Amino acid sequence: MKRLLDYSRSQCAGSPDSINTPISECISSTRFSALTIYTAIELLFETGVRVGELCSITLEDVDIAQGIITIFGKGSRERKVFMTSDTTWRLLTAYITLSKQFRRTDSSALLVTSQGHGAGPAHIRSKLAQQAKAAGLTRHITPHMLRHSAATHLIEAGVDIRFVQKLLGHQSIATTQIYTQVTDNSLRDVLTRAGARLRLEAAM
Repeated sequence: MKRLLDYSRSQCAGSPDSINTPISECISSTRFSALTIYTAIELLFETGVRVGELCSITLEDVDIAQGIITIFGKGSRERKVFMTSDTTWRLLTAYITLSKQFRRTDSSALLVTSQGHGAGPAHIRSKLAQQAKAAGLTRHITPHMLRHSAATHLIEAGVDIRFVQKLLGHQSIATTQIYTQVTDNSLRDVLTRAGARLRLEAAM
């Protein structure tokens, strides 16, 4: 995922610091489109939200000062996700300001296209696939894969599965446990490779 993030960042400004620099200037629709998908990727990866939830976020749902976004998930269940990364916080702050140049007056969506309309799930999926291909990734990348990666990284970092369940908006913890199986498989692969190396060293 790092290659995807790095490539997406390079297409819009290079870094969150440079994104913040030209806030008062006009930007091209091409650059803004790249900035929208980069912002989407960062939010998907950091918060683990579903793509439908991401596209449903409105400006009123975002508390920039506190770094909190209110999500309305399946069954209209409400939960909070957090921008714990300073990079994501600065990116979103800059994006909201820059989007004013393109945003239609009747659009309250957080993420908008260069035509000013709310960016829908199909738009995000399409742009994400294009970015991944341009970044040289041979695997087809989907928004759900970013959500999956977010959950897996948290579990591998030792975050309690109950907190991951709440973050992802899973009603049943059994759904969240799928991600623990993935990390267990990863652990087994690592241990297997390590054992193979030890045997090889012992034979030398």
